[in-house]
Amino acid sequence: MNRNQVFWVIALIGINILWSTIADNNATQEINRPGADFAPERQTSVNSIIGDSAIPASLECDFSSEIGVEGEVGWSIMLDSQVIASWDGNSSENCVGWSGELSPGEYTITTTNVEGIDASVQLHLQPFEPVRWYGHIVFSILLFALGGGEIVVRMIMPKKVKKVEEDKEIVELEPTPSIESQGIWQDPIR
Repeated sequence: MNRNQVFWVIALIGINILWSTIADNNATQEINRPGADFAPERQTSVNSIIGDSAIPASLECDFSSEIGVEGEVGWSIMLDSQVIASWDGNSSENCVGWSGELSPGEYTITTTNVEGIDASVQLHLQPFEPVRWYGHIVFSILLFALGGGEIVVRMIMPKKVKKVEEDKEIVELEPTPSIESQGIWQDPIR
């Protein structure tokens, strides 16, 4: 295997690792967090990149109190007044999160909480996951198209440079003698 082929293999592996890293990333939406104004209801939009494919999602939650207050807490994810997922419990219990897939749409996430308890609710979306394999294919094809374009340019450019050199006419002008070498007499200008 020559150096050029090794570079192609490294570039192909590198671009696919980069895309895989990007596709694994989460887009996090903070629904409620300690230190911010508590909102019992928040709207969130889930959009698909291509078509109406469902997007992997997970919800993390934590309810805690620094002053020892306990109470009923919970959360729910709703789409068009239909409950997709929910949890209800006591603030002394560990909050149970959720993971699954959400179809594109406008969701309402409600949080049940009592005063004196800090609520931390986060929704994580993976928007590139549904198009992961399409991305691998498209970026690999683009890499080869870019490399093929470079090869075509290298094949065409020397021909154009040679043609331009052939089209150039080199005109050499006779050097005009200086006034000192001619003396006081000059040839008439015609």
